[in-house]
Amino acid sequence: MTIKRVFLALLFIFWAIPVIAGMEQYCASPPFLTQSIDPNVVLVMDYSGSMQFPAYYACANWSGYYESQVAECYYGDYAYENYNTSYDYYGIFDSNKYYKYDSHNGYFVDNTDNCSYSNKIGSAPDCVSGNLLNFVTTTRIDAALKALIGGKADCGDNYCYIKAQGSRRRVRSSNIDCDFYVRPEDYSSGNYADKEILLSVYDYDGTCPVKGLSSARVKLRISKEDRGGLLQSIFDSVRITFMVFGGTREGEIRYGFNENNLDSLLNKLQSEVPYGGTPSGEALWEAYDYLKQRNGHNYESNSNYINDDSEVDPYYQVLEDGSLVSAWCRQSNVVLISDGEWNGNVDPVISAYLLRLMI
Repeated sequence: MTIKRVFLALLFIFWAIPVIAGMEQYCASPPFLTQSIDPNVVLVMDYSGSMQFPAYYACANWSGYYESQVAECYYGDYAYENYNTSYDYYGIFDSNKYYKYDSHNGYFVDNTDNCSYSNKIGSAPDCVSGNLLNFVTTTRIDAALKALIGGKADCGDNYCYIKAQGSRRRVRSSNIDCDFYVRPEDYSSGNYADKEILLSVYDYDGTCPVKGLSSARVKLRISKEDRGGLLQSIFDSVRITFMVFGGTREGEIRYGFNENNLDSLLNKLQSEVPYGGTPSGEALWEAYDYLKQRNGHNYESNSNYINDDSEVDPYYQVLEDGSLVSAWCRQSNVVLISDGEWNGNVDPVISAYLLRLMI
């Protein structure tokens, strides 16, 4: 499955007024509103179990979840997928760099300046291609979080440690004679969110150039300023609401624009566990209710974010002096990110169409 399907299988953007007219033609800020009117962006994101699946090869034998909520994609059956050195695989590593595994500290660091390789493979443990690591380790949720927030990370004052996540999986690439085994540590028990991903590489019918990796933690140390994703870059110019769906979560609001705290938003996005089915249509109805400020469908209880004519209302604005005014001409956008395999009770095309008409 290509990365395009990961991100673009379902991607809807809805505008607050018909496309035949520009907003500036019909909407003027009230004369007392001196602040800019930033647009609303409602991010409706898939955290179903299939988001744990590999991004670039098959989930070879889907057999459910462990007690830890880790998805099982191996269970004795390998995926077979050749690694393409001419393709740039997206993930937490830079496809054009080479990395050294620091076994003492348990993470990868950029080692491009000390590597002579240019074949997008390298050798283990000192000069492993980031492109190869992305091919082997990237899951759908890894790719989504990398684009949105720079990846799931633990950050200190100077460094961030970007961490892979997802299912237990195994893939064989016969063209480079490698067998890759990727799994969360102690995957059968404990808490999914606390686990780190381990990578082991073996020979497969030949001599694998990176076979020296054994239970290496798929974790990348980078400088803190290099983490940035899309949401960090736009946070000061839009108002973001984050909704999640997956399993029994059918459009739960985890973060409202009125919270206005970037660290909180990043933490909510990276703390959610991909698990269960994919109720995309139900989630879009909850986005509809939120923007309309009504509890019309009751798939979720988002009452803390529904209070007409208040600071949580998407079409009101709190001014610098603390006063609350109507921002009736605010533009609203809904973005749905999913791997596309919806299986709820509502066809998302229906709720998407009616949501488009409403806003």
